[in-house]
Amino acid sequence: MIPERRSLFALLDHHPEVGTTLGELHERVLDAAQRADRLGYDAFWLAEHHFQALGTAPNPAVLLAALAALTERIRLGPAVAVLPLRNPIQVAEDYALVDLVSRGRLNLGVGTGSRPGEFAAFGVDFEGRQASFDARLAEVRRRLVDGSLNVAPVQRPPPVYVATLSADRARAIGEAGLSMLTLVSPATASLEEIGQRLDAYRGGLEIHHPKTM
Repeated sequence: MIPERRSLFALLDHHPEVGTTLGELHERVLDAAQRADRLGYDAFWLAEHHFQALGTAPNPAVLLAALAALTERIRLGPAVAVLPLRNPIQVAEDYALVDLVSRGRLNLGVGTGSRPGEFAAFGVDFEGRQASFDARLAEVRRRLVDGSLNVAPVQRPPPVYVATLSADRARAIGEAGLSMLTLVSPATASLEEIGQRLDAYRGGLEIHHPKTM
C-alpha cells in the first residue's frame, strides 16, 4: 500500500489591503515551513509568479535556500519553476545549489507556465511554450548529472515533477517515467478531471514500467 504523504503549497499572494506587508507575508511562509517540518509533513512547495500579486516569489530557489537553513527533514521544491521564462543552465545552477544546501531535499517541480501576461512581460512567446519547455527540461536534467556545473546536487539527479492540467500530458509524463503535479484550478471543470489525469498518468507509467508476469 502506498504510504500517505502530506505537503503544503504556498502561492504567496500579497493583498496589502488587508494590512499585511510583503515582509510579514514572507515571514509567515518561513514559519509555516518550519511548523510543517516539525509536524512531519513530507514536502513544502512554492509557486513562481511574476509582475502580479498572485504569487510573490519570482525565483523560488532564493526562498527555498532560506528554508533549507531553517528546516531539517521536509523536502523543498518549486511548484513550479517556469522553464520557458528562464535560461535552463541558470535553472540547473539555482536548484543544484538548493539541493546542496538542503542536504539532498530538493523536489524539482517544473512546468510550462500558464499566464500570458507573464510571458509578454518577458518578451517570450506564449504559444510556443510547450516546445520550449521540452527542450529546456532536457537541458536542465542533463546539467544536473553531467558534472558541467560548478555546484553539484547531492541527489543525482533530484526527482523531477512535471505539472499539467491535461490528461494527455499526464499520460506523456508517466510514459517518460517522471512524477506529476496537478491541482484543482479555475480551468478544472470538475473533480472528475483530476481522476482522469491520475488515471492517464498511471497508464503512462505502466508503459514506462511494464508489469512483469
